[in-house]
Amino acid sequence: MAVAELSSGDCAYVPRGSGHSVRNIGSTECEIIGMLDNGTYHESSLSDWVAKAPRHLLANNFGVPEGALVTFRKQRLVIAAAA
Repeated sequence: MAVAELSSGDCAYVPRGSGHSVRNIGSTECEIIGMLDNGTYHESSLSDWVAKAPRHLLANNFGVPEGALVTFRKQRLVIAAAA
């Protein structure tokens, strides 16, 4: 995992297929401009991946019994909060 702190005017490159997230840690608004090399945008979140991944794969990688994963949400959970 890598962490990069960017300032106004900075540019970052995220390789194709790499999971990533962006968080504004400043006290002012942040504007992000994204560019794609093929014109297709696909949003995927960790909750989406967990919902779609085979249970045996998750159990093996998380070191938990497969039955413990039955309670994982099957849909994306969005929680809105006021700043």
